[in-house]
Amino acid sequence: MTIEFHCQQCDRLLRTSADKAGAAAKCPQCGAPVTVPRQSTAVFEADPFHHDEEDFEETPAAAATSTVEPPKPRTSCPMCGENVEPGAAKCRACGEVLERRASPPRVSGASPFITKGTRPLEPGRVLGRAWKIFWSQFGIAMAVVWLPEIIAGFAAGVFVGIGEAAGGRNRPAIPGLSVFMVSIVVPVLRWFLGIGRCIALLKMVRGEPVDVGDLFGGGRFLLRKSLAEIIKGILNTLTIMGLMVPFVMALMAFQRNQDAIVLVLVAAVGFTLLVLLMVMLRYWPTTYVLIDQDPPGTSCLRIASELTQGHRLTSFGLAILAGVVAMGGYLALCIGILFAVPIGHLMFAVAYCDLTGQPTVDEFH
Repeated sequence: MTIEFHCQQCDRLLRTSADKAGAAAKCPQCGAPVTVPRQSTAVFEADPFHHDEEDFEETPAAAATSTVEPPKPRTSCPMCGENVEPGAAKCRACGEVLERRASPPRVSGASPFITKGTRPLEPGRVLGRAWKIFWSQFGIAMAVVWLPEIIAGFAAGVFVGIGEAAGGRNRPAIPGLSVFMVSIVVPVLRWFLGIGRCIALLKMVRGEPVDVGDLFGGGRFLLRKSLAEIIKGILNTLTIMGLMVPFVMALMAFQRNQDAIVLVLVAAVGFTLLVLLMVMLRYWPTTYVLIDQDPPGTSCLRIASELTQGHRLTSFGLAILAGVVAMGGYLALCIGILFAVPIGHLMFAVAYCDLTGQPTVDEFH
């Protein structure tokens, strides 16, 4: 006799023998602790993903009191029969998934919302996986990346036209309306659509169903996203202003030396770009953290900083590689950029999953 029940965390259908009733165990898919009920709580149905009792992982406490011997590790693939190593995640011969990874461990001493994986961030491997995901979901990938740009560009054009028309033929255009619309409304619209794009990309790399409507599903995150962007802007401005003080003093000292002035200006521009790059490398997962972990307030900035700690150099390599892909798209008669930009976006979605230890769809196909 068997007992069938669902994991309360991920709703996976589980099956085990009746003699394990009341035992503490772990869900083999999500790793959440479960207790085997006294009798079945789920009506059995033909579910290709359900686990047989030998896949059901008992906790050490339950194993100590159980009279059933612990399951032996698999030695062959249940799909093709090829030999596999104990603990392998999937069969190398046919790609059959053998084990689902449990939830990654929390970072010691970090934010309670952050999880961090043990997989290293490898830009080349990330590009290869993003490339594979892009071509397997070509249509929706193109739509979720380019539609926000088209909508935001169209809105900017409309707002500029409204501002120009407000002045009438015999009066100069009223610039205030256009400036407000383009400098305030359009960026907020871009943030809103950018949140939706990240939602769609994250679903795509996880293998979840995606549709264009996801682009408009970021409304509840918009306020926190806007506050985070404003804080990053203020941080950039204050840092750059602090760095500009010595450069201004140098310009005043060398105001009659044209060559020295040029060198000072070049150095000032270089430092400015360096500051912007450092902020970008530190906080680039902010939007993904916001939609994936839903932390309160602006703590998504702190969590993003904790996630990228120790990975900023490889994040820089990832950004360089994405730039090279985009440049290749430009060189391909500018047509390739239509494909290069979505691949670049997918690279960062895959990288976020690597940073948080989440499996991606390419690993199970």
